[in-house]
Amino acid sequence: MHDPNWGATRPRGGSLEEVWGSATFERIDLGSKPVEAYVDAMAATRSHGDARYCCVEIPDSPEIDWFASRNCLADADFFSRLLGSEPVTDELGLDVTEDPDVSMTVETALSMDGTLAEQLVHGGTVSYGDTLDQQYGTFAKAKRLAEEFRDSVVEDRYEEVTVHRTREAWCEWFGEPHWNLTMVVVDRRYRLAWVLVATDEGPLERVEE
Repeated sequence: MHDPNWGATRPRGGSLEEVWGSATFERIDLGSKPVEAYVDAMAATRSHGDARYCCVEIPDSPEIDWFASRNCLADADFFSRLLGSEPVTDELGLDVTEDPDVSMTVETALSMDGTLAEQLVHGGTVSYGDTLDQQYGTFAKAKRLAEEFRDSVVEDRYEEVTVHRTREAWCEWFGEPHWNLTMVVVDRRYRLAWVLVATDEGPLERVEE
């Protein structure tokens, strides 16, 4: 999945439909305490929302691998199928009646901890500092939580992991785009997809502070 076969031809639409007709994502529990600690901290900053995560195993498929190895999974309807899959929606507690039509950015894992720290500090209606007993070093604490999340998921394999994000409200659980986050971390070596979702509700002025 992480070693491109540059001589392989692009899968046709029909073959992808066959893949998605039979392929299934499988829920997997890796028991990652750093991930759980970060998500709990993130949830505390979403007073009218929540933060949740899950991890699933990606189906073993040469067609999916073709797109994954070239960092163009969106072209295979991967995120629509993933976010609409039963293992993901059940684990996240989301009511999704059909596969969502969602657009994701494509990023390397190099900036992942910065994104996570920023979302923890400024992403919800409650300041991360207000959730702590000790105010000094608030940003540093957020950064450490984000780094521990990243290290648990990525380890040292930055070349094998891609990060995908959106603020779109792809189901009714989400609020306004300013408060939304969906992050999908794809691990091409171990065929894993980590899904992190968060949302809140609040005045637009809070985003501009």
